[in-house]
This record gives sequence, structure tokens and C-alpha cells, in this order.
Amino acid sequence: MTGPTGWVLILVAAIGGLGGLGALLNAMFSRRKSKADAAQVITGTAMEWIAKFEKAAESAQEQAEAAQAQARAAREQMQAAQVQIERVTAEARALAAELQALRTAILRPDASLETLRGLVQRQSANGRG
Repeated sequence: MTGPTGWVLILVAAIGGLGGLGALLNAMFSRRKSKADAAQVITGTAMEWIAKFEKAAESAQEQAEAAQAQARAAREQMQAAQVQIERVTAEARALAAELQALRTAILRPDASLETLRGLVQRQSANGRG
């Protein structure tokens, strides 16, 4: 097969072989490209998730800070109310003591109108009545 037909056969076999080699090389590069494309898709998806998680974390942080500010304001209001309650309680005790003193003075057998007027005037001078 050294004649012209032999060379043609060898040439056709070589070209056919190169086509098979080309298909093999194409498959290998295509596989690498598919892996790279898959990695790119996974990376893109991961970046989207990270962005969503970061946004959710920022929102949660803002909500936590707002809740802390509200709690702080509520504590301050509660402390102010506690101070006011203590002041009103002390005033109520003082008034109850004055009322008891007046009641005792009125119920004394030797109580006189002048004594009671003097007692009321003293209490009025102290800011009561």
C-alpha cells in the first residue's frame, strides 16, 4: 500500500484520528469549562446569600438598638415615677399624721375652740391646709 491509494488512506486515517483527538480535547476543555462555570454559579449564589445575611444582620442590629433605646427610656420613666411615688407617699404620711393630730386634739375632753384654731393655724403656716 505504498501507492497513491495508500497515502490517501493514511491521510484519511490521520485526519479521522485528529478529529477524534479534537473531540477528545474538546470534551476535556468543555469539562474544565463546565467546572469553572459551576464554580462561578456557586460563588455567585454564595455572594447573594452573604449579601442577604448581611442585610438581615444589619436590620436585626438596628432593631436591637431601637429596643435598647426604648428600654432605656422606659427605665428612666420608671425611675422618675418611683421618685414621684416616694414623694407622694411621704406627703400622704405627713397628711395622715396631721389628720391624726387634729382628730386627737378634737376628741380631747379639754379641747377648746381656741386650741383647735391655733393648731390649724400652725399647720397652715407649715404649708398645709
